[in-house]
Amino acid sequence: MAEKDQVADSCEQINTLGLVWNTTNDNLSLAQKFFSIDQSSATKRDVLHQSSRVFDPLGFTAPVTISAKLLLQQLWQKKLSWDVPLPSEYQQQWQTFLHDLQHLHTVSIPRCYWKNGMSTDAPIELHIFCDASTKAYGAVSYFRQGNTTAYVIARNRVAPLKQLTLPRLELMGATIAAQMLTMITSSIQCQIDSTHMWCDSQIVLHWLNSNKKLQQFVSNRVSTITKVCPVQWWGYCPSAENPVDLLTRGIPLSSLQTSVLWIHGPEWIVSEDLRPTWNPTDILHVQLTAAEVEVLSSDPVEEPREVNKYSTMADIIDIERFIECVKSHGSKPTGPITASELSKPQMLWVQSCQHSTYLKEITSLQKSQIFSRRLPLVRQLRLFLDSSNFVRCGGRIHNAPLNHNTKFPYLFPATHRFTSLTVYATHATQLHGGTLSTVTALRQRYWIPAARRVTAKVCDLP
Repeated sequence: MAEKDQVADSCEQINTLGLVWNTTNDNLSLAQKFFSIDQSSATKRDVLHQSSRVFDPLGFTAPVTISAKLLLQQLWQKKLSWDVPLPSEYQQQWQTFLHDLQHLHTVSIPRCYWKNGMSTDAPIELHIFCDASTKAYGAVSYFRQGNTTAYVIARNRVAPLKQLTLPRLELMGATIAAQMLTMITSSIQCQIDSTHMWCDSQIVLHWLNSNKKLQQFVSNRVSTITKVCPVQWWGYCPSAENPVDLLTRGIPLSSLQTSVLWIHGPEWIVSEDLRPTWNPTDILHVQLTAAEVEVLSSDPVEEPREVNKYSTMADIIDIERFIECVKSHGSKPTGPITASELSKPQMLWVQSCQHSTYLKEITSLQKSQIFSRRLPLVRQLRLFLDSSNFVRCGGRIHNAPLNHNTKFPYLFPATHRFTSLTVYATHATQLHGGTLSTVTALRQRYWIPAARRVTAKVCDLP
């Protein structure tokens, strides 16, 4: 009809929504841009300017463009000025990336998810993969119907400058996947029959299936994820078959052009029998470092009972005394509390809360004195281990005619429940005096970081 009316467009490539639509093969690609390859004296301003010219709303070139984001982050870490030429080690990276930028338009994806038309018999599945490396994290999604898969969209982020553990970065990748699911379901008009979320981190999968109280950082993101997609949708994907691995580590353009894994996803998407399985009850195997193995193989610290069950220090003394007497004599204790009965549960809790909070410092002190000096807390407080493996603080009053505990007080964590009980018990022995008198009494035996603030909070003092 268009040809009959002489209004047909004979152009094979049409610009649409910032992309180029090839009407011959019905593919989408990036608009071709011309970059100045000869930038031997490129600056940080040039890196930002040239890399920002790439417009890729669907993210199908993200495994290549992530290199520019990572390079820019490194330049910020070096605190280079905007118009200072890049150091030689970064010039080579920038030249390699510029060459890839020049040919990004050669990468294309099908415009239509189903070139042969959507089948009404086969169900439509949505598969979203997530992953993270120490450099970046992200997610990518695919549709599957019958034996056909189709690329949908990808998103990635550079890892924050504040160093996070790899499992936490993996969790942030899973959060991106959940946000992607919300965006796709609200934008795509077709009926999605089933959704599958894939992650190659078993730690993240255990977090999503956990009923225990998690750390605040983890808990917030697990809550965000589970509000969008139930934990039953999540499954384990081997790292070698996870397409997001390309998205987080970066690959050259030549590898992206031939990557079937990136455009179509892993082969087992179209075959339910070949898909990997994972059970939340599976044992999680973690590779330990030599230092961690040494700590785990050493004599274990005796674990007391749950401290949150006690409301006062007196309760701890009475209950621990009763348990010890029943173990040794088989009867209820009578008579006044002895000094050993008073001291033993206290020292047991001191060692327990030290090991639960300062394990890294204890490990370094056990390894070598040279290594331990690298840790800020060890260096600032001059920490050392005494003959009973308690962490004590050093100082400049070691020659003073004072009690040994006053010269070398025990290190206490500020946020531990046992610390709060100790502070309140000391406040009571000081006849409920002010903050200064309570802190002075505490420092005769213990060193608590931010002791004034902790005391004022526990004892509700101004």
